[in-house]
Amino acid sequence: MSNAVPVNSNLVTATQVDLRRLNLLAHLYEDAEEGAEVDPAPAAAALAVSFPALPGTLREDLTALQASGLVAGLDDTSLGGAPTVAVTPTGRQAVESARAQIASDPDARHAAVGLLVLSFLLTHGHQEVATEPMRAAGVTVLAEPLPDDSVEAAVLELDELGLINAQVTWGGAVIPLGITAEGRICLRSSRPVLLADVSTPSAPIYNTTVGTITSGAVAIGANGDVHQDVIVNVDQATANLRIALESLYEDLPDDMRSQVDDVVAKIDEAEDTGSKSLLARAAAQARRLANLVTTKGIETATTVTVTTAATALMGLMGSN
Repeated sequence: MSNAVPVNSNLVTATQVDLRRLNLLAHLYEDAEEGAEVDPAPAAAALAVSFPALPGTLREDLTALQASGLVAGLDDTSLGGAPTVAVTPTGRQAVESARAQIASDPDARHAAVGLLVLSFLLTHGHQEVATEPMRAAGVTVLAEPLPDDSVEAAVLELDELGLINAQVTWGGAVIPLGITAEGRICLRSSRPVLLADVSTPSAPIYNTTVGTITSGAVAIGANGDVHQDVIVNVDQATANLRIALESLYEDLPDDMRSQVDDVVAKIDEAEDTGSKSLLARAAAQARRLANLVTTKGIETATTVTVTTAATALMGLMGSN
């Protein structure tokens, strides 16, 4: 029995490896009639423009897809013969579900297309990173054409996350300028793109209540004091971050306070929509803001409080 980790079909939380495997599955879905076996080599070759690890990882990816019940027949190949697989009904359903996420969920679309943008930016340079040039180069998402303006939207998202540098012109055009060091680290880590800045606290100890964590967690009092080693869930951690941001707001010059407002607005939107990825990105933005304040030489102890609160929330989001 294979010990491969099951493929995660949630596009927001799926690792980059799982997104590669889902894209491979989608190509297999397109290349064969229902229940029919198909040679996966052409699919791997078509995906190499977006996933340079292919075709080298093809056998490993097929093994993981089969372990997840998404394809079948891999072990039935004759000795030395080329592998052929059939997409199972569960696999076909997974492809259709993933495509529905792309169509209806902006976070899922940004996650799936964002990975393609990062990879393409790294291999092709910033001049070609836009929806039409990437389509022309053969880039697809789940074996379908890139949605209109999806690359431009992903570029804005990646810029906000600090994974690339981009510029928005007066006319509204989005110009990617290059991949950042954080973007390169993200690609090497294989973490979900939208959650690339999320790290789980070391040696966490989970409570039996879903979504709680003790080790590495913090609580922040109304006066901004930080208390370690208490049970904190996502709601409490979010409240902690709000308190820390309020304290930071009071310590900032007027020309920087709008940046705190931006983070708080994103937290509000995340709570209103129930978007975990948006909440994680808000926490990451809060941490970057605290770092920015420090680099500008603004003396305030609240930057430490914000960093601590944001890191705790990001750890919780990464563990759920």
